[in-house]
Amino acid sequence: MDAAYVVRRRRERRFSSRVLLNDIPDDVFISRYRLSKESVREIVDLLRHDLEPLTVRGRAITVETKVSTLRPTTG
Repeated sequence: MDAAYVVRRRRERRFSSRVLLNDIPDDVFISRYRLSKESVREIVDLLRHDLEPLTVRGRAITVETKVSTLRPTTG
């Protein structure tokens, strides 16, 4: 008897839409991150060299997304 081969299909990958700094109103942004957009842009500029993706893949996470995921851990 021949061995039976099972062909598995990969599931299609789903990605959440990314929220850009300009998409969030200023008051919501400040209440969520406790910083102004200008402050976050300065932080992004300071950290860009260290946080830039090392890959050229199409779905690499941007520096802005990495910084925006940081949330205060205290009160």
